[in-house]
Amino acid sequence: MRTLGIEFGSWSLKAVEIETRFRRAEVLDFHEVRLPLEMTDPEQAYKEAVAKLMDRLPHHPEKIVTSLPMSQTGLRFFHLPIKQTKKVEQMYRFELEDNVPFKLDNAIVEHHITKTKDGSLVAAAIAPKVHIQTHLDWLAAVGVDPDWLTFEGMGVTNLYLRSLAIGGKKKSAETEDSHCVLLLDMGHLKTGVAVLNSDRLEFYRSIPWGGAHISHAIAHSLGVTMEEGERRKQQDLNLELSPETLAGDLQSMAHAAHQSFVPFFTDIQHTLVAFRAQSGRNVDKVLLTGGTSVLSGLTSMLSHRFKKPVEPFTALEKESQGHNLPATTLARFGEAFGRATVFERKAALLFNFRKGDMAKKTSLTEVSTVLKDPHVVRLLRFAGALALILFLHVTIASNLAKEEAAAADKELSKVFSQTFRNIPKKLRLSLTQSPQALRNYIKQRNKEFDQKLKMFSSERTPMIEIVNAVSQAFPKTVQVDVNTLTLDDRSFLVEGVLHGGELTLVTENFKKIPEFKNVTLNQEGKRFTYRGEIEGR
Repeated sequence: MRTLGIEFGSWSLKAVEIETRFRRAEVLDFHEVRLPLEMTDPEQAYKEAVAKLMDRLPHHPEKIVTSLPMSQTGLRFFHLPIKQTKKVEQMYRFELEDNVPFKLDNAIVEHHITKTKDGSLVAAAIAPKVHIQTHLDWLAAVGVDPDWLTFEGMGVTNLYLRSLAIGGKKKSAETEDSHCVLLLDMGHLKTGVAVLNSDRLEFYRSIPWGGAHISHAIAHSLGVTMEEGERRKQQDLNLELSPETLAGDLQSMAHAAHQSFVPFFTDIQHTLVAFRAQSGRNVDKVLLTGGTSVLSGLTSMLSHRFKKPVEPFTALEKESQGHNLPATTLARFGEAFGRATVFERKAALLFNFRKGDMAKKTSLTEVSTVLKDPHVVRLLRFAGALALILFLHVTIASNLAKEEAAAADKELSKVFSQTFRNIPKKLRLSLTQSPQALRNYIKQRNKEFDQKLKMFSSERTPMIEIVNAVSQAFPKTVQVDVNTLTLDDRSFLVEGVLHGGELTLVTENFKKIPEFKNVTLNQEGKRFTYRGEIEGR
């Protein structure tokens, strides 16, 4: 599965394209589209950048992951003196309601629970539905329809936790040799501030300071344009050098740059004090990532200021082997990469605001309507699974309003190209524009399909009925994200993530499906796997 993690930065649009196979993620490519330093029409600028990005992709991504702006989400970290996870699940919302200025019923809430010595730490992310819809409308305007919406900073946080697991350095936050890390993702207009105690995220915030503030200060001190200030910052500035040791423009530039860090240091100091008051711990080390983090002399300056070791966060270098990108470039892609890996299901944080009422609208709703058509039901007796998918897309697209036709045609072309990868583009276009031609083509190809893809025969249960039974097995009270659904003549496999409710009723419903035998459930935390045998096929 091809997944595209996108970060809408203020300096550039960044995206990482990965392919997930057997729960392993392989980086396919890194993409970056530069943006104007001063945007008069941000929506148009991002729209053009998205168009350039999509043109560069060899294939349309099957999943897209991006985030809500930090201004539209709220993060809360609180401790409960309870160690039983089920009880924490039942109680955390009551604690959360006292800490947010709106009703939780009108918001999407995601949370992560980790054990502490005397209870549990709950990390909760809240986004009002009205803000989610507003941002989805904006994303649609610039040409993106995401499958997953998270909070800003989850990507870099997951990348750090992933690096601990891969490097064999993952230790419980309760061990004596655990250490606290301040992870700074320094961007163009803002900086993400995360405090992690070994394998546990204990604090996160975003501060409105970034590399643009340095560029503005330099441009103002030298009396040049913002573009020239940005260039001088990248090429001539060395933050390790004291302004008193320089002369002329270099001295003026250094003075302005050092002065621009004052609000940054103030915010970081407040963060460290708040963390120490909350946890009784001090930060042991500082890690830097993001585009601004690669400025010359920055690590030395921050180490002197913080009186702590300061190092570049280089975890992405191991993930990107073979792409030969310099470390200064990779530093900008940590957040986008971390987002793209959510469908690998190994990430520690799987916060997704695009669920429930805000979930992505798929063609399943239209499919359920089309299936009621007696002509379609008759066709299903002879069509293969792939033929069914293509026929539904053509039928739906033929009846859509004009404003929806383009999107439907694009989706049909995507499905067709993924299904028949060796078909020439010219033939693909002619088939996807003519339902009758497509039906004839499908009829011809059906003879070549393996028997396992048959939807119906006089001796077998229609596969569509089994798929429908699986869907009905999950009641509305159980909120899940199904990652894998595999059915054949002998067995079935259902894998996913549980977001709300319990799987007891789901298990009972699975066992009631006549074709399912020996149903088993394996549950590890929120992740679940159903397996079993199929009879009557």
